[in-house]
Amino acid sequence: MLNTEHNKLPRERDILYRKDKALENVLKLNNPFQLASLIEAIVDPRTFINQEESVGDAVKYINRVLAYEGYKLEFKNKAYRIIEVPIKSHTDKPKSGGRPKDPSLPRKKFDCAVEYWKLTKLKKKTEIEALKILGKEFKRSPHTIDKWIKTAPPKID
Repeated sequence: MLNTEHNKLPRERDILYRKDKALENVLKLNNPFQLASLIEAIVDPRTFINQEESVGDAVKYINRVLAYEGYKLEFKNKAYRIIEVPIKSHTDKPKSGGRPKDPSLPRKKFDCAVEYWKLTKLKKKTEIEALKILGKEFKRSPHTIDKWIKTAPPKID
């Protein structure tokens, strides 16, 4: 069995200890301004002089994390500052593209509802028969005709 006492590194060289201590210190910060100041200090370009890592890599990494909260680091006045950015939702889509709206659609829906009423009430057709007939007449699926009838305006001027 290994003697764990001899395998321990001094605290200043133990990466896991330093990582745990850093996390503990960050969690103690409950003031958002202190946390923002800490993040800005981490990416201070002076910290990366003569280092293998670049400030750009650090900023990219931190920005990926901050993006989930609606923030990002931006270079202003020789230092990186945290700024707020709007969070984009997967439902935010441009309002362009697709088929243009048919201006005569309300009229078509109304006419379809009137014809449906005539077929079902006057000609005694079943709902399914009426939907199929109107689907052929209006060149739409029976499902679309059914939706049109349910959403038809009560009257057209």
